Amino acid sequence: WRKNPKRCPMYLSYIKDIDNRWPSDSDDCVAFFHRLKCMELLKKAITEMGDENYKLLCASYDVDKNCGYDMSEGMKGDHSL
Repeated sequence: WRKNPKRCPMYLSYIKDIDNRWPSDSDDCVAFFHRLKCMELLKKAITEMGDENYKLLCASYDVDKNCGYDMSEGMKGDHSL
């Protein structure tokens, strides 16, 4: 994969060589991967439901306090894999 960019790396910890957002520890890479995927899907859901519905949802369920993520990060961050 180092010579052919169309191939995937064998281990997640190798991604750090190309994308410095990734940790070098294997377990931390798995956690980072899951966080990126969750944030990407969260951003998509918020975009699809619209700002007004999202605000109603947050008010009804205290989303910012209960979700485990910084919701502002979900909308502005780069969550691409």
